[in-house]
Amino acid sequence: VYNGSELEGVLGNDLYTVTDGKATLAGEHTATVTLVDTDNYEWAEEFNGKVAWTITKATYDMSSVKFENVTVTYDGAEHEVVINGTLPEGVTVAYITNKGTVVGTYNAVATFTYDTANYNTIADMNAVLTINKAKVELPEATTSFVYDGTAKVAVAAHDLYTVTEGSATNAGSYEAVVTLKDAVNYEWAQEFNGK
Repeated sequence: VYNGSELEGVLGNDLYTVTDGKATLAGEHTATVTLVDTDNYEWAEEFNGKVAWTITKATYDMSSVKFENVTVTYDGAEHEVVINGTLPEGVTVAYITNKGTVVGTYNAVATFTYDTANYNTIADMNAVLTINKAKVELPEATTSFVYDGTAKVAVAAHDLYTVTEGSATNAGSYEAVVTLKDAVNYEWAQEFNGK
């Protein structure tokens, strides 16, 4: 099995010599074996003087490398899912769709670059980055005022939602409409019809 060192697949001895019996890289190899003293020795069976031998590909130890799902709540920041653990020497990682900022589900893939000539395939790893909606508390409202000629604010405007008909001056009944500014990334913390 490939280990980065020179390996000897066919050994010589006092009776015969071997050429190409050593190699370093994985693959099929052919050694040539020649009798030293053909006057006094012959092969015990028919033999063309060639011996095929193989260095098989090694396998990287990826047992400590994990690529796990990540779930977060939207906060406006970029989030990502990355591998955990130490890659074997000679292996590097690249990512596909492993980052996200807005609410959604991102199917991330970790792909690896390595010595494909001497090592077996490293399968891609998959994980899911999920960004959930952030919760917005219901707006505080004052539902009853006594007329005094000044404008009254029943529901104040907010960075996260807009308010229509949230203030009035004259006596009467009003209905304020409250709408989230970013319904893609936010939702009400409790059930709310927006009024």
